[in-house]
Amino acid sequence: MNSRFNSINSFSFLQARSSQPLIKEIILVDDASERDFLGKKLEEYAARLPTSVRVFRAGKRSELIRARLLGAKNAKGKVLTSLDAHCECTEGWLEPLLHEIAIDKKSVVCPIIDVISDNNFEYVTASDMTWGGFNTILTQFPLFLPGIISKICATSYLFISLI
Repeated sequence: MNSRFNSINSFSFLQARSSQPLIKEIILVDDASERDFLGKKLEEYAARLPTSVRVFRAGKRSELIRARLLGAKNAKGKVLTSLDAHCECTEGWLEPLLHEIAIDKKSVVCPIIDVISDNNFEYVTASDMTWGGFNTILTQFPLFLPGIISKICATSYLFISLI
């Protein structure tokens, strides 16, 4: 979390585009940032939000995964989702994820992610032919369905579980 604009944007989108009864809390993890606006000013801003916001600060730079683990360790809710400071949620982003988890509590879910073009800043909606998958070490990667379907037809050992 090193950008004032991104952090405030993320708060705004979470507040505006999430069903408030579904959010127990928002946890911010500051990975030993040296930027002034991520100190007391951020905590004052977070305190004005309608949702409970807690800020945890890593004692030293610890990288993304350790920072996420710090947040997860302190989370109070039953379901945990992790967003980077540059994420902007669209309307109705949370409900489909929670629906899949309600069906099977062992599910690991990932949303379809729209992108903003780095060439012209155009908003590009994700294709419904693109799905996310996870490998054995839980790294997320895109699955392009037409290619996957042809692989299924060509091999008998490929097993895909789509969430």
